[in-house]
Amino acid sequence: MIGLETRYAIYARDGYQCLYCQRDVTDDPTLDHVIPRASDGPSRPSNLVTACRECNAAKGDRALGVFLRDGTKDEALRVRSRISEMTRKGLAQFRRDPETQRRIEEAKRAEAARLGDA
Repeated sequence: MIGLETRYAIYARDGYQCLYCQRDVTDDPTLDHVIPRASDGPSRPSNLVTACRECNAAKGDRALGVFLRDGTKDEALRVRSRISEMTRKGLAQFRRDPETQRRIEEAKRAEAARLGDA
């Protein structure tokens, strides 16, 4: 399981932007395993990227190379370059970011409220 702090630090690292289509996902981000879990991809920040729901669903359990074959060569190079750039960044600076902290607290309150309603 990926903790809230790590999840929101990854969203912040990636600029709340889908790494595949570059869509803003501020309101509804998801995490995608670059190497799918079905292929034993780890749940480490270096293998996790922000994705919109549509791209995450479209990629599914496919390997990145297979998923990118559906697009143009330039698109594939852009995505690979962006993933490489984002995953090299450490998460510490993003975990300390006040906006990230605010979002984490907001998510914790929402989860507590959801559990309280169950």
